[in-house]
Amino acid sequence: MDIGESGGGQSRVCGASVGKGRVEDDIRSDDDNNERGRDIVSRPICVYAPLGYQPFSQSHSRPDTRHCEIFFRYAYSISSFHITNANVRVPYKKVLPIQDLLSVILLSDVEDVIFEETCYTLASIVQLSSDPSYGAPFTSDRHCSRLVRLLQRGSNIAVQRAALQLVGALTGRSDEYTTRLLRANLLSALAELVEHPLGEDACWVLSNVVAENVDHLRVVVFEDPRILPTVIRLLKVDASGFDEDEFAGRTRECCNILAGVIRMGEVGCIRRMVALGGISALCTALKYVAEAEVLVVILDALWKVVLFGENDRIVLRGGGGLDGGDAVLGMEGLGQEGGAAVDEEPVNLYLRLFQENGGFDGLYRLEHRKDRVVAEAAQQFLALVSGLCPIHGTTSILTYLSLD
Repeated sequence: MDIGESGGGQSRVCGASVGKGRVEDDIRSDDDNNERGRDIVSRPICVYAPLGYQPFSQSHSRPDTRHCEIFFRYAYSISSFHITNANVRVPYKKVLPIQDLLSVILLSDVEDVIFEETCYTLASIVQLSSDPSYGAPFTSDRHCSRLVRLLQRGSNIAVQRAALQLVGALTGRSDEYTTRLLRANLLSALAELVEHPLGEDACWVLSNVVAENVDHLRVVVFEDPRILPTVIRLLKVDASGFDEDEFAGRTRECCNILAGVIRMGEVGCIRRMVALGGISALCTALKYVAEAEVLVVILDALWKVVLFGENDRIVLRGGGGLDGGDAVLGMEGLGQEGGAAVDEEPVNLYLRLFQENGGFDGLYRLEHRKDRVVAEAAQQFLALVSGLCPIHGTTSILTYLSLD
């Protein structure tokens, strides 16, 4: 049973982000960006070729600023036209020369404002089409490494934000891009940004990374010891904090990351998440989050992990307390022999953790909510699991699936 349509962990390309540099400000002084965009994309290819290749033909040294400013009038217009006219296809032959030039600029020594505009425009181009030519420069390890280095440019948050938008577009587009970016040390860069003012965007990228590829999921869960514990801690703090508006976006993306871990069904990754406190974090969010879309993600994730626990029953042995929620035997030796048995029969540990961390309180809060989808999901969840408590018996969730 899936409770609603979960949006958690789905690969999502970046939204309508545009740069903040002076070139954009100059263009915005024109009150009719849309008309300018139509004019630009209708021009012949010869308009772009001189601008695209004359300043950069021999090396990757600092390009001529005047040429860059002229170019960005065109690049921004294409980006703006795409954003405001999502259903209009920009001609293929007009986009690729722009992309080629941008890929050269990305490897060049230019002002930060130009890096910023380059990343935003490339992010827009990546979203234009599923054709592999769009985004092709990032099949190069060199371009991916440069992009990750821009993420690490702590002196300029505007460049970091623009680079995150491009990374998000690439990770939402293709596993190949994600693999190359991970190889370029993307995970380390994101770990530094999770608690940064750009934490929402960093967590969004992470939710893309774990969404569809088991190998990428394992990298996030096991290869960097900072990311998953930090995501879980932040979800607990943000969801129950007083400043909901400030951290609502990061809370949403943290929920999507944990939902992605659960949805992939990888035993080792789920056990690791639970051992770190993932169920208690989701239960905290269930009790405090107000946004309906996020609540559906949380309900779906918790239901799936409880159902997973029916097939991963555990005999708890000596010292298996539920201290703090989820850290039972470190989750490393689950089901192994040794120690005095606390329970004679295997139990659904995940359901027990859900119960002891206030999961039912969260469901009771939601079952009469005005949002019909959320209320019905909470009611179905209650109907399916209430008969399992106390959970020491042998009753199975599977016997209740006929209620769905």
